[in-house]
Amino acid sequence: MPNFRHINGFHDGADTRLVPVEELGRAYKSVLIRKVSKKLLSHVDEMGAQKFREVLSDYLNASRGLQTTHENIMITRGSQMAIYLLTLVLFSKGENIIVGDTNYYYADALFKAAGMNINRVKVDDQGIDVDAVERLFTFNPRLAELVDLKYFAGFSFVDIAKMWGLSERTVQRDWEKARLFLHRVLSQADKSMLTL
Repeated sequence: MPNFRHINGFHDGADTRLVPVEELGRAYKSVLIRKVSKKLLSHVDEMGAQKFREVLSDYLNASRGLQTTHENIMITRGSQMAIYLLTLVLFSKGENIIVGDTNYYYADALFKAAGMNINRVKVDDQGIDVDAVERLFTFNPRLAELVDLKYFAGFSFVDIAKMWGLSERTVQRDWEKARLFLHRVLSQADKSMLTL
């Protein structure tokens, strides 16, 4: 797989040579000199403007079948802030995350700083290769359920052991099996099925 990370602009933001600085300056100036624009510079709720969150909530409820209120929605200042907050909430040091081969450079840096193990999956014109991830869920239903409980439900090894009537050490060994299997599948070049 070719490494595109050396290309200018690929991982260090937009190519600043292409930014229309003069046009942007004129546009900002024309907005900021208006008296009505002063309120745009004032403080807003840290969750984002309430009216915008209400409209977004209504839209998500109507178009996606969700059941949200404006209190369930937080507006971030950009994708990096959203990724940072989600990483803090959803992941712990030493956990695995699956990303595309050409993942966002700063997201990778954030995941590394959080102590996460980054597992890359090939990406083609159809998107990320989900077969490698799906294989984890087909080889052993108990390991698949363990991944579900640990990653998505947030249960600890102790909680899972109590639910299943197993020792904590057995659950940890199963977790290692699942991790190793996923690692082998993700690193396998020809994507053929492996068994433990």
